[in-house]
Amino acid sequence: MPPLPPAALCPACRQRVRFITPPYCPRCGRPFLAGPTEESAHLCELCMWKPPPFISARALAEYGPEVGSLIHQFKYGRKRHLGFLLAGLAATHKRLLQELTPVDAIVPVPLHPRRRRQRGFNQAEAFARSLARYVNAPMVADQLRKVKDTPPQTGLSREARLKNVRGAFRLGSRWHHARRHLRSAYSAIRNPAGYWHLRRAGRRAKKPEPPIALRGKRVLLVDDVYTTGATVSECARVLRRGGVKEVKVLTLARVVD
Repeated sequence: MPPLPPAALCPACRQRVRFITPPYCPRCGRPFLAGPTEESAHLCELCMWKPPPFISARALAEYGPEVGSLIHQFKYGRKRHLGFLLAGLAATHKRLLQELTPVDAIVPVPLHPRRRRQRGFNQAEAFARSLARYVNAPMVADQLRKVKDTPPQTGLSREARLKNVRGAFRLGSRWHHARRHLRSAYSAIRNPAGYWHLRRAGRRAKKPEPPIALRGKRVLLVDDVYTTGATVSECARVLRRGGVKEVKVLTLARVVD
């Protein structure tokens, strides 16, 4: 493992952070109200009712003033170096990484291009790039894309969040989808009658082939905050449909109700 960076939190602030430790749901990582030494192998109510598309999700800490301030500076203060410090903070929790590894690739939750231009960078990508040094897996940031510029999720219910991100993500690089459109245009030029016949029959496009970079791979999906799990669930669903073998999730913080 590479040497750890300087601490992202001072000792006083670190003591006030509520790092998430067992017992928690083995599927979504939701903390249980139980003794600190108690282990739990049963799922939480939500995961029993509707299992998420990922096999496990873990968060470094509960979302609170100290962690929230760090993430806010990271996202909106354009302090990219905090991605390096936060990855080092996650690496100090060996149990966290042991439960999420080994993996074949780290995939950050993408931003819509307009949002990325406004912010200047993707905070999940900056965190994932630094984290890759500690989990011995490459970061793959060009295969999962956000194609729908969704409104902010703040203040929405879980059902509204799920509806908000439905269809917002797509698997495949820009070149992957551009090549499909070029092939379609070439077919229309070579055989116009056959092309329009397929369109009228409702068979205009086949399901795109999953990108080779992630097909059959074990993926660690990375984001900054887990609130209801709507965003990472939609990303995991798209990855699984595209041929990814399994998806695990890591976030810096989790909102605990």
